[in-house]
Amino acid sequence: MKDSKIDIEQIKLNVDLTEVAERYTELHRESAGEWAGPCPKCGGDDRFHCKAKWFFCRQCHPERGDAIAFVQWAAGLGFREACAALGGALPELASQKRARPAQRAATERKLVDQGLARSMAERAAVALLDSPEGEPGRAYLSGRGIGPTVWETYGLGFRADAPLPGTRGKQRAAAIAIPWALSDGRIVAIRYRFLIVQRYTDDRGKERTEKQTAQAGSGFAGRLFGGPMLAGPGDGRALVLCEGEINAMSVWAATLGSVDALSLGSESAHLPDRAIRAIRAYSRVIVWADRAGQAGRLMGVLSGAMGLSSPRGMDANDLQRAGLLRAFLDRAMAAYAKEGRN
Repeated sequence: MKDSKIDIEQIKLNVDLTEVAERYTELHRESAGEWAGPCPKCGGDDRFHCKAKWFFCRQCHPERGDAIAFVQWAAGLGFREACAALGGALPELASQKRARPAQRAATERKLVDQGLARSMAERAAVALLDSPEGEPGRAYLSGRGIGPTVWETYGLGFRADAPLPGTRGKQRAAAIAIPWALSDGRIVAIRYRFLIVQRYTDDRGKERTEKQTAQAGSGFAGRLFGGPMLAGPGDGRALVLCEGEINAMSVWAATLGSVDALSLGSESAHLPDRAIRAIRAYSRVIVWADRAGQAGRLMGVLSGAMGLSSPRGMDANDLQRAGLLRAFLDRAMAAYAKEGRN
């Protein structure tokens, strides 16, 4: 039955499941239009198979499922959350039914092998901070107004050979490694931000333009970037909720950590219920999103939050590079107080 608020068929029509699956496993061509690889859940070599509109695993998911079912299964999300992750119209999160215990447990499950993730993150961090190999990464971050204190605080690293999506590792490029960690130190995802935008032809002959990729098995859905760096809502601290990890790090850098910052990771991401509860504990919350629709949706579930738009199209990192971010945030805080929001 078609949901009255989510256009399920439109989501299925617009989504190529093979591109979604690439975020969770390494795929190789099995036949025309069909790809195979290790199962994101049970491993193996080629148990997992998918085409643009369906997937299955020979061992743990033998029935075929569509893109929505895949995101529910692979990321441990509920139906509405999966639709939102795929670009569907999500109703206000506060009105959603609470996830079943099994769903909550699946959402918390570590999707990245911890030994591999920590080893990769540590090697990348050493390369960025200490090695001659990391010089391009240091230059890139410094040019974006992100200095060594931020590198160490957020555990940033450098990888000279991050694989380009859709090439099975045959094409690679230099990238900054950005680990996503939970408060207990578990790494749930690693984002690779290429030093330059990559334009190339993938294994399927498709022309692509990519500015980032991720470690296979990364679990971004239902999570925010920057949680372990939060000082908390005490003493009237403010929190800025923005799009993109580099923007969140820019806010932290410009304010020397006196303002907490969280990132959705991308404009299509959404707030999980537990994040809404934590953010509401702050007396001052600023929502900074480039698109008015995204800002409005977030403010709809964060009562009392103040919306902020990028001046002249300059996001937080643009302002940081220009040396203007701290002054811009100070003016925003003054406006917040003038409106009597705190």
